[in-house]
This record gives sequence, C-alpha cells and structure tokens, in this order.
Amino acid sequence: MEVVKPNSILIENIRDKDIQTIMEWFDTKQDLYYKFISFFLNEKSEYEEVIYRVIMKVYNEIHRMKSDSSFDIWVTTILLNECLERSSKAKQENLSHSNEEIINKLRAMENDYKTPILLKYLMKMTNEEVVEILNIPISMVKSRLFSGIHLLQNAWEDVGCEEYKDIYLDYLDMTLGREKRVELEIHIRKCKSCNNMLFDFQEVLFKLYAELDGMKILNSLMDDVTERVNKVIKEKEQLKKKRVRIGSVIIACMTLVLFIGFFTNTFNRVHYTWLEWNEQEDAEMLTYLKNGLGEPLNLEAQHNGVTIKIKTAVADDYQTVLYYEVVNNNDDHNKYTINMFEGFHVQNEQEVFDLQAEPISAFRFGEPILEKNDKNVFSGKISLLPIADESGTIKLNISKLLKVHEDLDNPEQTLHKTYYNNEIETLEGKWSFEVPVTKHASIEHEVDKEIEIKGIPLTIDKLIFAPTVTLLQYKVDHSNQDQKQINDLYIDQIVKGKQKSNTLHFHSMTHQGYFQKSFDSLYFEDSEEVKIHFSSFHYFKDDDISLNLKSNGPFPQTLEYMGNEISIENIITDGARTVVTIKDAPPEVRKYESLHFDIKTDDENEQLLMNYNSNDGVWMDRDGKIYDQSDNFYDGNVEPPRYYETNYEIELFKETSDEQVIPQKFHIYGHSGTEYIDEVVELRLD
Repeated sequence: MEVVKPNSILIENIRDKDIQTIMEWFDTKQDLYYKFISFFLNEKSEYEEVIYRVIMKVYNEIHRMKSDSSFDIWVTTILLNECLERSSKAKQENLSHSNEEIINKLRAMENDYKTPILLKYLMKMTNEEVVEILNIPISMVKSRLFSGIHLLQNAWEDVGCEEYKDIYLDYLDMTLGREKRVELEIHIRKCKSCNNMLFDFQEVLFKLYAELDGMKILNSLMDDVTERVNKVIKEKEQLKKKRVRIGSVIIACMTLVLFIGFFTNTFNRVHYTWLEWNEQEDAEMLTYLKNGLGEPLNLEAQHNGVTIKIKTAVADDYQTVLYYEVVNNNDDHNKYTINMFEGFHVQNEQEVFDLQAEPISAFRFGEPILEKNDKNVFSGKISLLPIADESGTIKLNISKLLKVHEDLDNPEQTLHKTYYNNEIETLEGKWSFEVPVTKHASIEHEVDKEIEIKGIPLTIDKLIFAPTVTLLQYKVDHSNQDQKQINDLYIDQIVKGKQKSNTLHFHSMTHQGYFQKSFDSLYFEDSEEVKIHFSSFHYFKDDDISLNLKSNGPFPQTLEYMGNEISIENIITDGARTVVTIKDAPPEVRKYESLHFDIKTDDENEQLLMNYNSNDGVWMDRDGKIYDQSDNFYDGNVEPPRYYETNYEIELFKETSDEQVIPQKFHIYGHSGTEYIDEVVELRLD
C-alpha cells in the first residue's frame, strides 16, 4: 500500500493558503482517508462531512502548524479528532458492513485499541509518530497495539512469555535492535508458547494488510466535497477586501517570490534569478572557467533583431546556472531580459531535471549598476533545478522577452518597475538552444554543533559549499513549549577565511526536518575557519488568554495582555455581516509585534471566516526608529525590520450559512515578534 508523502514545495504552497494545492493533497490521499474514516463512521454523507471539515480546518488553521512539524501528522491528527468527535454522536450498530473478518473486528473494537492499529498499519505511521498524534507514552502505544492485535484473533491457547510480549511487534516490524533480536530468536527456538504466539501475530498482520489493501472505496468521495469547498472559498473571496499594502517595494519583491514559487511548482519547474546588469557576472564566470567548472559556450540565437547568447553553464547538486546576454541590435535602444513568467520553456524538463530538488532563490537588490559600453545589452543569469544525471543537455525554447525599465537614480527600483510597470512591454520571437551541462561535486562538512540563541537550543548540522551556492543546515529544538518557537533565523553572512558570503534574501527552506539557508558561494575559498553572523530571529510564542465579549456593548471592552491593554473598540452586526474593531497598545511599550487570535461564537467548534478589512501598523528598525507602513525604506537588502500591527478591522462570516455571527469570545493563542541579536559562532572545519 503506497502512502503519499508531501514534499516541501507542496507544503510551502499550502502554508500560503493555496486552496488548489490543499485540494490536490487531499485528492492524492482520498483512498487512504476513506478507509480510515470508514472504521469510525458508516454513511457516505458522514465521510464527506469529515473530509470537508478537515480541509477547511487545514485552510483556516495552517498558521497554527509549527514550522518543524510534519504536515502529514498534523492533518492526520485533525482527521482522527473529527472521526472521534462524530463517531461519539453517531449510531454504531451498522459499522460491520464488509465480509472481511479482521476488518469487522477492527471496526467493532474500542477506540483505544483500534486507533493505534489504524495509525500504524493503515496510515503507515511509526511508533514515534503515533505517540505524537495520540499524545501518550510509547509504552502505552506498544501495549495497546499488542492488545489490539490480540483481540483481532479468535483465541490464543498460548499467551507467550511475559518478558517478551512488548517486543513481538518490533521484531515483526524489523525495528528491534540486533541484541534483542538475537535474544528473541534464540528464545523462540526453545519456547513453543512464544513461537506459536509470534506465528499467530504474523498471521493476523498478514490478514490485516491484505484486507486493508482490498477494501473497496467510493470513487466519487471528493466530487461533492470539492464543489462545496470551492463554493465557500469563492464566496469568501467575493466578500473579501484587500488589506492595506505595506510598502510597494517590499510587497513587490515578496509578490515576485510567491509568483516564482507558484510557477516553479506548477509549470516549468524552473526558477528565475534576477542579476544586476553589471560586470560582476563576468568575474563569476571567469572564476568558474579558471577552475574548470564550466566552459565558454557562446551559444547564440537571433530573431527580430535581438540576439540571445548563452555564455556558459555551471551545475551542481543544488542548481544549474546559465549565464546569458540579450543584445538588442535594433535602433530603439531598449534592453530586454528573459522573462521566466512568460515565454520560457525547457522542452525536456521531465527528463533532464531532478524534479524532487528544491529551487534555489538568489535575489540581489540594490547593487550598483555599471553600464556596459553597449547600452542595448542586458546580462544576467537563470537558476534552474539541478540536472538529474551527471551530465545532460537542456533544450531551451524562448518565445518572449520583457523590456527592462531602468532607474539609474534608484537602481533597486529597476526590478519593481520592470515587472510591475503599468505598461509592460514584451518582444516576441523564437530563440532555441541545446545547452550541454555537466554537474560538479560539492564539499559537505558535518558540523553537528549545539549552540543556544537567546537560550533556545539550536544545532548547526552541516555546511555545504557548492560551486554555485553555500548552504547552512540547522535545526531548532522546539521540545520546550514554554520557550519561544523560532520560525526564522536571519543570518547576515558567513565568513570563510578572508571571504564574506552574504545571505541570499528570501530563500529559506526545510529539508528532512532541518532548515536550510543559502548564501553566495564560498566554494573557492581555501580555509578551515568559518564564522556565522546571526543577526535576528522571528519567533512565535504559545499563549492562552480570552475575553468574553458583550456584542451589545458597552465599548470599549478591554483585556490586559503582557502588561498592555488590548481594546475591543466596537462590534457592528448588520445581517450576516459582523465587523469587529480591535486596537492594540502603542509599539513603543509592547514586547510583541503581532497577536495570533481567534474570535468565537457560543459554539467554539464552529468555523468562522475572518476577513481582515484592514490592519494598520508601523515599521520599526533595530534602533527603534518608527516608519509609517507606507514608507518604502526597506529595500530587501538590509536586515528585516519589525512590523507592529496596531489596529484591526475584522469581518466575520459563518462558513456554511448566511446566519448572523454573534461574537462571544476573543481568544489569544499566541503572539509573534522579532528579536535582534549580534552573535557570532566560530567553527573549524575538519
């Protein structure tokens, strides 16, 4: 039985509340979820209701999932809770509706024993994952699994030796340590009772797997659910008003990143990298060529008076970089760039690229522009996914170029004006290339160094020096829920020997439970001394405090939180529309930046749609200087500032009806903020 595992690109889209990606995830899991639900509920309508409620909870509450948590485990926990809640209210007499003996016994079993069996043998969870979902000790998980498997057999004459009962299942799962395994194998040769017991266990598990695999499912399970979800989302979007924009430059930059992530996941699986058109790329290429990591290609294609040159290609395990030049031979003096969003296609991407790899983002903003002698020349580079094999040929087709809108007085605005100009100009044509690429090895150092950032344990796992990028992999210990949970670390730079490597802004990803940060390449710096400059971190802190609301007033209604006063300024109800206005304390006196909260009716399980009509706020830099949210002082090239939300206007709707919403409770479940630090960690590489 195949269990589909999520990849980090998919999860990133889900975190961005992309309902289409969420639906695609559930579509791949519908057979598994159908089987799981069928052990608790009996009617198709109930199955659909459970799936619908789980999808909407994922959509509405994805922000609550910890950054280091497994999405699969989080969703499975929600699914289980929904099943348990609805099964406690449903009639259970008709649950045994199959002809399979084991399946019927499992359906009739008490939830304490049925649930761990389903999680382990149907959902393919490890014992540790079952512990996380059920929130019980692993000894209890093993005990319930043993008892549950025991109940699935008609009767056992032999009960085995007491001291070996806890390891039967570990032995059959092949997770038992060598010493214990050898001890058990020696024992069962001598003990007939344990031998018989182990054989019976194995026989039951074989039948269980066979019957689970053979369960019939309803192919139309997701049809009605999809229609219902789309209807709710559509209604929400129609009612939703846009939030106030927080500075055009930072929004433009971040929007571009999101667009790139979307296109990376859905279409060409490529990732465009903006590079200032100066002479830096020539120095980079020269370094690669001198060290034998590339060769001059000088591939050219011309159409409509414009020549595109692929000058060289450098590839490693993390990306494939093409250096290019666009030369406009016409008299209009325009510059053009390759536009990844439109008119860029790798014909053989399925064959040549490692489609499971993470795209590398390497944006650079605000660096000086050095004009070339020919003003009609634009130079840059494209970052593609790494190739799957050691070498290959990229078949590249370009059908449209984008006109560059330069801002020589304010260079960092050039990207914004090029991509967000009201009159975007393109040039159509046909430019085709076959680009030969050879992958080059990276240098990986296992670090495994434990440090603390403001008392929060963190492990620097490894440093990877690839020809095109430097990667730092680390893990944050979130086991102490009383501590702040680090969502993101800002690392200003890594210094290796005498060479500094700046962070590649906007690029952070997770990899097998670890965070990865990317920096400029340090591949050619021959030194064992490394310094990592930590600058700030963004955190989330759990909390639990509520204020009972009186919708009819009087107002304001206040709540003290972390020494400050939060005020519910007004609640206005007009038919199905309810608007809540909230005022937070001034930024100068607050210890947090943003609140994480819910507004509940008298039914706390009811899902409400919260539409932020507006949320006012201010920027504050490290020195405490405050900027209005409309100020464009943050160009993406400096340390991220803090953003304090000060006022909220929130519109509330019921998820499935036009009934009036009467707010009864304002519930704060946490807050987030940024802490500035100046810590340098020194490493010596082996």
